[in-house]
Amino acid sequence: MKMINISNHPSMCWTEKQISAAKELADEIIDISFPQVPPEMDEDWLYYTANKMERDIVMYGDNDSVVVHIMGEMGLTYRVCARLQARGYTVYHSTTTRVAVEDGEKKTSIFSFCRFRMY
Repeated sequence: MKMINISNHPSMCWTEKQISAAKELADEIIDISFPQVPPEMDEDWLYYTANKMERDIVMYGDNDSVVVHIMGEMGLTYRVCARLQARGYTVYHSTTTRVAVEDGEKKTSIFSFCRFRMY
């Protein structure tokens, strides 16, 4: 089983906890960068881009050999998820806890992976 990781967070930067959770779902992780989605792009652009992403993903295998982890701009994520689910693929997103750290006037958020959850 392969996991296609479509995000701006390559698996080589994941924590041991996230890698371990991914290995429970698949033997291999393949990273694909989530495309930049400029806010001025219209629905036609999203349609075209979602179709291209779907074609790229199915080249890795059918729904019996591939699961997908996708995190990115919500309009495009929704379109890609809908296409893959219609083909029978299992599609996941990652869940995190957020810890806010304040240092004077600066506030930093640290996200800690919890689990994969199906869309």
